[in-house]
Amino acid sequence: MTAVGKIMAFLVLILSIGVFGMSIFVHSLWNEQRGEFDKLKKNYDVLQASRAAYEEESKERKTEASKVKNEAKAKDDRNKKLEADVKDEKANSAVLAAKAADEQARFKQTMDQAKAENDARQKQFDEIRGTLEKEQAANVDLAKQRDDMRQNQVAAQIEAKNLKDRFGQMEKQLRDMAKQLDGSKSSLVAGGRGASSRDRNPPPENVEGEVKSTDTTGLLRISIGTDQGLQRGHTLELFRLNLQNPGQSKYLGSIRLLEVFNHEAVGEPIRALADRAKVGDRVASRILGDR
Repeated sequence: MTAVGKIMAFLVLILSIGVFGMSIFVHSLWNEQRGEFDKLKKNYDVLQASRAAYEEESKERKTEASKVKNEAKAKDDRNKKLEADVKDEKANSAVLAAKAADEQARFKQTMDQAKAENDARQKQFDEIRGTLEKEQAANVDLAKQRDDMRQNQVAAQIEAKNLKDRFGQMEKQLRDMAKQLDGSKSSLVAGGRGASSRDRNPPPENVEGEVKSTDTTGLLRISIGTDQGLQRGHTLELFRLNLQNPGQSKYLGSIRLLEVFNHEAVGEPIRALADRAKVGDRVASRILGDR
């Protein structure tokens, strides 16, 4: 309870006590006047009964009656004064009641304003709490995303290391394939099967593509053509790469282009291949180490 509320409660309590005391006082005064009135009436009856007996003492009785009358008049004046005082007290009570009502209205207005301010602060607090909960949830999500990014980074580093190892193995495999190709050329020349240099006609630029399709006749359709500088009669080296198991990568042989288009070409093996060509096999103007 605020200080204004306490003051109002105290004022109402004082007014209640004052009104209660005034009621007791008026009631006591009324009982006293009633007793006095009854007493006077009794005396009057006694005087009436004794009128004949006290006729001779009429002067004394008249004097006494005058005295009693004066006393009655004084008492009546006192009663009138008391009535006026009671009236004034009632007026004062009405004024105090009006002030109490006014103070009560002000107190109610103050309480309503305090309640409105409290509701506004509660609403603001709820909004701040909601924002805080959202921020906390966002922080949790960010922390989870950060952990996921760290895990992905570690996984990427591991994958990069694995790829590096695989590419190292593939590079070694390609060098072996190039040596194998050079050995095949040398053996062909030594065996009198003709100079392999006349069989080979690589394009001037280093190009690379892949096999898009094959057929039963051995023809290959590759993914590069005149857009890469290829022409009819050019030769390309055919090989297979296996990123998952570089040990299975191998050199297949050479092909000669029969037809060349803008973005593709058709070729055939110059000699028997080391293995049947498949979609996804690679073709290049030269392989690592082949000059």
